[in-house]
Amino acid sequence: MLSSGTTANTAAKRKKNAGRKKPAERRRKRNAGEETMRKKRYKKALISLIIVVFSPLLLIALIIYGFAAWFKSPALKKEYKKSRYYSDVKRKYNLSVTSSPEYRFYNSAVKRELPIEYHKQDSNGLEYFIYDGTQFFFPDFYEMEYDKGKKEWTVGWYSDEKKAFSAYMQSLREKLDADDNYLARVLCERRLFEIADLREVQLPEEVYLTSGYELAFDGNDFPLDIIIPQTTRELYNLMIQNPDLCGSYEMTADEDDYGSIFWTLGDVCFELCVGQGQGYINVIASEPLHGKSITHWHPAPDEIYDEVKRIGKRGNVTVVRSYRGAGTPLYSGEKGECPYLPPRKHLLCKYFYIEAE
Repeated sequence: MLSSGTTANTAAKRKKNAGRKKPAERRRKRNAGEETMRKKRYKKALISLIIVVFSPLLLIALIIYGFAAWFKSPALKKEYKKSRYYSDVKRKYNLSVTSSPEYRFYNSAVKRELPIEYHKQDSNGLEYFIYDGTQFFFPDFYEMEYDKGKKEWTVGWYSDEKKAFSAYMQSLREKLDADDNYLARVLCERRLFEIADLREVQLPEEVYLTSGYELAFDGNDFPLDIIIPQTTRELYNLMIQNPDLCGSYEMTADEDDYGSIFWTLGDVCFELCVGQGQGYINVIASEPLHGKSITHWHPAPDEIYDEVKRIGKRGNVTVVRSYRGAGTPLYSGEKGECPYLPPRKHLLCKYFYIEAE
């Protein structure tokens, strides 16, 4: 048994040792705090460096974009002022008007002599048309999706605002100066829907689906357009079911159905791929596996089949310019509307004029 004196000495030593540890503990905490402060300073310095390095680049990019828009705007405005849409509808010009559904549909409809009755209300600017006993509106939303939880279709805008499609249709009807009791529908382009295969869902009766506003009611709105290819195999299946595509094509696929499609039109071959959320179009001169790549680009999966149809539709033409080893796709569409002359000899560049026939 320990004596009371021994116990007291042991307690005193413990107290003394505990007192000695306190400065060391304080130093450890102080060092940890200093290390944290150094990391924060390094982080702030790194952020400041990134801002200093990339701010000029961002500013330059904005300036270039501004100049490009400034130089391009007069040409677009001049083209717009020559259009039938401006002549008949008199809508004020802005940078987005030439890409609007109204502009794209109306010019094409007039050219194709579709028997439509077009309206633009003075009270609120609402545009719609009557065709085959149906009243068609144009969408002002950028996406339409199905809410599985609520079991309803919704429309959305870039502001993240969303609204039930039924409520959206009601708001359109309320904008009408006079309700003539027509069946009302919205003319929707396929790319408004992110769902890969619309056969998996039931679209509202008020939606009229088209592959493109320029093609609406031309007989090409066949069921294939409800599918967005997610693999090269799915794109290939769409192509072989389309009788309007010219040229010859074959597919080399891997086990996941990605692979490539080699599509020959005249003296040029197109390599087509779809996978991992993006598409790929490579333009190759002469032989598919031994020729030289002229240019390539990456359309989205919901865009690549539309581009294939424009390139391969009988009577269309695609123009690609090659300059110092780099290529640029310039045009793809109807031959009679092509703004580029057939290929001529140029000192610094070469034009590829690819006809679908």
